[in-house]
Amino acid sequence: MFKIDDARREIYKHEILSHRTLLSVENVDLPLTLRNWNNFVREHPSVIHGALSRDLARNLRLFVSSAIGDDGGLRLDMFISGDDSTNVGQLQRLVRFKQREVDHASAFIELKYAMQGLGSLMIRNCFALYLRWEMRIVHLIAGRSVGGYAWARMGWRPTMESWKNLKDQIRVRLETHLLMLTVTERKVIIDAIQSDDPRMIWRLADLNRVINKDGHEEMSIGKVLLLGTAWVGVLNLSEVEGLERLEDYLSSKDLLI
Repeated sequence: MFKIDDARREIYKHEILSHRTLLSVENVDLPLTLRNWNNFVREHPSVIHGALSRDLARNLRLFVSSAIGDDGGLRLDMFISGDDSTNVGQLQRLVRFKQREVDHASAFIELKYAMQGLGSLMIRNCFALYLRWEMRIVHLIAGRSVGGYAWARMGWRPTMESWKNLKDQIRVRLETHLLMLTVTERKVIIDAIQSDDPRMIWRLADLNRVINKDGHEEMSIGKVLLLGTAWVGVLNLSEVEGLERLEDYLSSKDLLI
């Protein structure tokens, strides 16, 4: 339960400060915000922000701005900075408590810190909250850089409409690299693009043998097929394989939910 001990505090300026975590809950209407927060979230904001900053490196600082509406939609804007106040990363999550769904609206982590696993850490910390809140689905848009491959490896799958479009892209890549593939590998890919089940993307992402992409760059077949693609994706937390893939990915980074 979220209670304001000192009535003179304005909730949109309410802050809880530790050595790494700064909390701000935004809303100029104190009674409305308290009602919405307690109706949908129940936990004190410090619990949420403590969960998000779990295992954050001591030279980093997390600031989270929160806002909640009448519809139970909680917006979490996360800003990560270094000791010298340099921007390290920004993430936005939209949690819809009534629908039990989450949108990964945006994410940016500086490359240096991404290589050190900061992005994976924040995914782990967010999912710990999603599971606590019994969310059903996590939405995102897999970007055209590594996202089309990486998110599939982590358990996301395209929506039905996105899967139709993605299969057309995969067909072109299959034709380009056909002679580099074994009979078994070709069958896996053909079975996938002939299937209406978007979970078949996981079979493609798991093709790990390294080949030459476009005759010069070496990468796994899964990357050849999916790197640079863009699709609308979902991770359904009731789909065992999707959640297991996420857990396996995080375990490989020594991160457990």
